Amino acid sequence: MKLLTLLLPLIPLCRAWEVDFYTESDCAGSTTWSTGDTAAMSCQSTSSSDYVSVWVDVVATNFAVLVYKEADCAGPSWAISGTHETTTGNCQNGDWKSFKVVKATA
Repeated sequence: MKLLTLLLPLIPLCRAWEVDFYTESDCAGSTTWSTGDTAAMSCQSTSSSDYVSVWVDVVATNFAVLVYKEADCAGPSWAISGTHETTTGNCQNGDWKSFKVVKATA
C-alpha cells in the first residue's frame, strides 16, 4: 500500500498525449506521442489553403506541443497548452512539417 501511495503522483507523467493532426490533400493522419517523440509529414499540395491543425486531447499543464514548419512553410513554432492550434500558408511540394512533444519551460 505504501508503494502504491508513492507511485500515484507519477501516474500522470506516464500518460501519452493524444495528438491528432490534419491537413488538406495527401497530408492527413493522426498519432499518439509521448514526451520527446517526433513526427514529420510531407506536404503534397501547392494550394495556398493547405493548413495544419493540431489537437491536444490529454491536457497536462507541464507539457507543450511544438510545431515546426520547414522550407516554404516557414513560420513560428506553436506552444499548445491543451486546446488546439491551426495555421494556414502556401505549402509547396516536398515541404515538411515537423511535430514534437516536449516539456514546457514555463
